[in-house]
Amino acid sequence: MPKYFVTLLVMVFCCHCSAQNFTILIREDTTLLSAENSDWIIKSKDLSYRANSINNDKSIPLLLVEAITRGNLKAFDIMTNKPIPSNEFLIWNRPKDSKMISNKSGNGYKMVTVQQKLDIEKISKIRICTVWYINTINGKMYSKIKWAELLEDVYTSSGVNIGVKGLCRIYY
Repeated sequence: MPKYFVTLLVMVFCCHCSAQNFTILIREDTTLLSAENSDWIIKSKDLSYRANSINNDKSIPLLLVEAITRGNLKAFDIMTNKPIPSNEFLIWNRPKDSKMISNKSGNGYKMVTVQQKLDIEKISKIRICTVWYINTINGKMYSKIKWAELLEDVYTSSGVNIGVKGLCRIYY
């Protein structure tokens, strides 16, 4: 008798759990936003908000980078998927160079290492992965951003743009 009761209890629980999930995944879609084809600068349509906002006329990449460096968003390395520390984001995977600097007295030199910082103006594209769902009971569809990648322009030594590379991925 107890064996049948436990089996019945498990069956009721499983039916209850499966009945609660009416949402199914339709597709996963990736979209590429570029500065040339998008309204890249934030301009609110709400005039009362616009008058009080400190974010007017900021680009979308600048807002994302500011959120990452403040620690509000977590950035991940695209190749390793390891988190990028927010205090190191602006110099993450940036080239280093050595140069000679004269000392204060002017009679000697010392070698210093210079770390290049991220140029936010070179972030020209954002790749966004969106997942689409449908509720099988009411037929309503909705989407959710899964992640966004900041893409940075890559140039040759002579200044010719040869494409973009992934800077970081932000999971939502």
